[in-house]
Amino acid sequence: MSGLLLTGVHKRFGDHVVLDGCNLNVPAGSFTALLGPSGAGKTTLLRLLAGFDNPDAGTITVGGRVLSGPGVHVAPEKRLIGFVPQEGSLFPHLTVAANVGFGLPRAQRKARAQELLEMVGLADLKKRYPHELSGGQQQRVALARALAVGPKVVLLDEPFASLDVHLRAGVRDDVKRILHDAGTTALLVTHSQDEALSAADLVAVMRDGRIVQHASPQDLYCAPADDRLAQFVGEANMLDGTLRDGVVETMLGRLSTREGTDSSEAAVTVLIRPEQIVLAAANGTGAPGVVTRCDYHGHDTMLSVELETGTKLFARHLGSCGLTPGDAVSASAEGPVLIWPRDS
Repeated sequence: MSGLLLTGVHKRFGDHVVLDGCNLNVPAGSFTALLGPSGAGKTTLLRLLAGFDNPDAGTITVGGRVLSGPGVHVAPEKRLIGFVPQEGSLFPHLTVAANVGFGLPRAQRKARAQELLEMVGLADLKKRYPHELSGGQQQRVALARALAVGPKVVLLDEPFASLDVHLRAGVRDDVKRILHDAGTTALLVTHSQDEALSAADLVAVMRDGRIVQHASPQDLYCAPADDRLAQFVGEANMLDGTLRDGVVETMLGRLSTREGTDSSEAAVTVLIRPEQIVLAAANGTGAPGVVTRCDYHGHDTMLSVELETGTKLFARHLGSCGLTPGDAVSASAEGPVLIWPRDS
């Protein structure tokens, strides 16, 4: 297994800087998701990794081998990097087996295609054509084709975006299992936070051409690097607070902090996740407010609440909570919470 390392990668198109000193270390054998808003530089980064474009500066290394750097540019077909595009991009006039074996030496095609189709569970469909397959089956064929050359790294560019929501999770789990069994390092580019947090071993978040945090899904959600990232990953309630003696005072009460005790006093911004919000009957000890929206998802309910002060909150409850828009409530919160200096 080989890891992927980007160091100080820059890329600009004209006056537009797309990548600005981007650093990323993808451990060997890991399944890492690359997450970020549109325009953050994800697609450009993927093209540089695949060898379709050259960086203006910096190095790209796989398994200790420099693929791009000062005076070095290894051609895409010699990088041993597999690529799975969003739509699969299978050849419509070739059978499944021919798609998987395309580009391999003639003597290896049949045996290698059979081996990979067995790996992805589609050996019995090898004589079919792409239009005879479901979307999930087409994506598994595209993955088998990407694995045909024995790549050290596989890049997946939004490969599940076009799939039905009920099919997406199953295909994603299959792909992750196949890549793990093959011992292949994988980088998944996605716009879906749910997909990144639920599927990846590690998540790298891009912003303004840089990786702003690279961590486990749990650390990314519970301990984001800054308040902007906190609001990008998942729903977030951001409140003003005052830190005194290790406790932060907010409109929802006094809350403990993840930072522990601190005798200093400071104005801070407080992150409170929706599942930390507690809603009780009106006239309780919390801040008075009114439920303005209830989104029921089966496993939980996301509520929007407007306090008398005008502050709007998100609150998450398991299952159905019995509240409806217009209900008066009292809102409080459970710590510990994450804080940042307010002037940051």
